[in-house]
Amino acid sequence: MDKEKNGISENVLWENEVTANRVLTIILFLTILLVGILWAMLELGIFYVEKTDYRIVNVFNVALLIITGIISVRNKYEKRWIKYALISVLIYVYATNFAIFTYNAVLLMAIPTVISCRYYSKKLTIIVACVTVGLFLIATVYGSVNGVLDLNYLELSKGTVIDFGENTWLSDALEGVSYDRELMVKNSLGYGYFIRFLWFLIIMVVCARISNQGRKLILRQQELSDHKARVSAELDVATNIQASMLPNRFPAFPDRKELDIYATMEPAREVGGDFYDFYLLDPDHLALVVADVSGKGVPAAFFMMQAKTMIKISIQNDPDPAATLYAVNTMLCDNNDEDMFVTAWLGILELSTGRLTYSDAGHEKLIIRKKGEWEMLPKKGKSAPLAMFDEEDMEDMPELAFLNNTVYLNPQDIILQYTDGVTEAQTVDEEMFGEERLLEAVSGLDTDDPREILSCVRARMNEFVKDAPQFDDITMLSVVYKGLFLN
Repeated sequence: MDKEKNGISENVLWENEVTANRVLTIILFLTILLVGILWAMLELGIFYVEKTDYRIVNVFNVALLIITGIISVRNKYEKRWIKYALISVLIYVYATNFAIFTYNAVLLMAIPTVISCRYYSKKLTIIVACVTVGLFLIATVYGSVNGVLDLNYLELSKGTVIDFGENTWLSDALEGVSYDRELMVKNSLGYGYFIRFLWFLIIMVVCARISNQGRKLILRQQELSDHKARVSAELDVATNIQASMLPNRFPAFPDRKELDIYATMEPAREVGGDFYDFYLLDPDHLALVVADVSGKGVPAAFFMMQAKTMIKISIQNDPDPAATLYAVNTMLCDNNDEDMFVTAWLGILELSTGRLTYSDAGHEKLIIRKKGEWEMLPKKGKSAPLAMFDEEDMEDMPELAFLNNTVYLNPQDIILQYTDGVTEAQTVDEEMFGEERLLEAVSGLDTDDPREILSCVRARMNEFVKDAPQFDDITMLSVVYKGLFLN
């Protein structure tokens, strides 16, 4: 059977129908138990009925319920006609019981209409309700004449006494009692069952409304689920695109013996705002970049790509870190409608001499290992993040200027740069990892492998935050300078 006639929506409604068939089959088997109890109560004389064919009808009802239930189970609830068979049998069985137990079984007639809502089909619910109304009227008229006597509508002659002995059934107590049968039927129809019929009509209207809204809801949920799946797939593509934009092949420069470099970026979401970059400006100069865009997700990722491209173009035109940051800041301030900003660290390592010239825009402090000792270098000034202040603002606030710093690396010296996702990693109690713990994490290391350095730092972070979720992108870059310049 083709369950995909009308696409995904049809498939979802079909799956719901199979589930509804399963639920309805369970109700059908429970009805067998209910019918058996009513049959037993009638046989015991708990109800008083003058004349009835219920005994014969009940045997047929039980057989019909069992056969229909078995057919539904054997077909695994997956035939289109099963719902019609189940509902039809329940309507018929409830109607025949209502015809006898009109006072006690009136709610049974509402059950098929109520459970038809589970199929989320307004048309089906209305059809079931209309068929049930017709049988409701027939069963009411029949039951008023031939069903269980309703003591509320008995018209007895004056002085009549109904003797309920301590161990007397209702049938025994009413035996021999004379009453006006015709008047009782008129009273029950006019005062009792008419009100119940009105209540049933209200139930029908409510069920039709629920069924219609339920269908809209399940289709809306499927639409949202499909949309979420599409967004997730698109984000996976964006994640791969972002990852491909960052250098991810290591060793990065296998033919160069002057250095070893390794970097990682772990976004807090599918895509992030952190980035790192490194590339040779010429055979003797290596550009190093670590940056962090405010915010997370797709907007930060787009701004990140924009900043990354601008930095690379600018540093190639003017290999001066501070001048590059000035130029990029001016470009990013234009059309920055989202008011985003970027903290950045930009360095140029001269491979022949070990001279590292770097500047930062509101970024984290650089960590360096010289002669086996790790330290966190102090920063000059209070440089502002990129795109936070335009050129005029920067001129009015010279204390926020981008400044160049210079440090000379000796063979086997190491630098480590990172984003605030490292130092601001938090425990569930909101305690931060911090600069001191970061410095402690690297101080105990005895390795010249940048991959091992970043791995150990990440392990210490995981040990500290434990089960706390990652709320910010985590980026780290480490360079080991070996001091062997070869052409």
